Amino acid sequence: MLNYFTENEQSCNCCGEGRLEDVFLGKLNQARRNAGIPFVLNSAFRCEKHNTKVKGAKYSRHLKGIAADIKCKSSIRRFIIIDSLIKSGMSRIIVYPTFIHADDSKTERRKIIWSK
Repeated sequence: MLNYFTENEQSCNCCGEGRLEDVFLGKLNQARRNAGIPFVLNSAFRCEKHNTKVKGAKYSRHLKGIAADIKCKSSIRRFIIIDSLIKSGMSRIIVYPTFIHADDSKTERRKIIWSK
C-alpha cells in the first residue's frame, strides 16, 4: 500500500523522534486513499516533552504513535475525512474547529465521535 506520510510528518514536531505505529499508519493511509484528498498532519507522534508543551492528555495516544491530527477547516472536507476514517476502521474521532483528531486506542471506548 502507498504510504502518503513522510517520516518527518509522522515524527514529533519538536525533536523529530518517533513515528506512527504500523497498523495505525496503515489505517491512516487507507483513509487518505479513500478520501482522495490530501491529509495535512498537524501532529502525529509526540514525545513526552512536546505533549506536555501542547497540553496533551497525560495518556495521549500521540505518545504511542496511534493518533494523528488532520488539518481541516471546511465542512465538506470534514465530512470526506471523517467518512474515510470510519471506513478505514478508525475507532475514535474528535472534531475540533480547525482539525480532526483520529486515534485507534484499544483500551479506551471505541466507535465514538465527539467535538471540542
